[in-house]
Amino acid sequence: MFIPRPETELITEAAVRVLREAGGGTAVDLCSGSGAVGISLALEAPGSTVFLVELDDAAVEWTRRNASEFASALSGVGSKVEVLHADAGEVADAGQALSSLAETVDTVVANPPYIPDSMVPREIEVRDHDPAVALFGGDDGLDVVRRIARTAAVLLRPGGLLAIEHADVQGPEADGGGVVGVLRGLTLDEELASMVPGVPGSSVFGSVTDRLDLAGLPRFTLATRIAG
Repeated sequence: MFIPRPETELITEAAVRVLREAGGGTAVDLCSGSGAVGISLALEAPGSTVFLVELDDAAVEWTRRNASEFASALSGVGSKVEVLHADAGEVADAGQALSSLAETVDTVVANPPYIPDSMVPREIEVRDHDPAVALFGGDDGLDVVRRIARTAAVLLRPGGLLAIEHADVQGPEADGGGVVGVLRGLTLDEELASMVPGVPGSSVFGSVTDRLDLAGLPRFTLATRIAG
């Protein structure tokens, strides 16, 4: 699985603030991998419930192992996590594991595969050691991001926060506006409108902003779910 880097702490911090304001809310960590983000949310926001969603067969075993290792600490702060072996792009669809949480989740976080297929990672440890399934996301690197955005559209309550990490070449200056462009361009189609209230054609996310990492590079996007 992908080894979390310092920039991943930034999306975690944003989501922790939302959960603390909710007094212990509900979060979903999509493409959870090791579970580092989701488990951190549960530990830093007492009384929270966090669902860790991971598709890869090998990675989800580590998700479960880490969740088990922190079970006592989680219990101590009144939080709980649940690991789901599922596709992040389908987990909220009708009949799937998280469909019952539609419009109730306070924050959705994701550190998905986002490197364009043709790009060679600059960092040696990423290039030589991290698994391809955790890195590459299609021609522009945003295939998984697009699917995550739709899942978040179903899960988030009005005003809920979506936080997505991305490559420094996928900020708002990228072709199509990068992740910001994906989220601003997402509208309710007939499929989404069948799962959550809203008028087809209406925007899903507002307050879409891109943020810089500690090196001053565009590295993650925040967006708020608009009421249907």
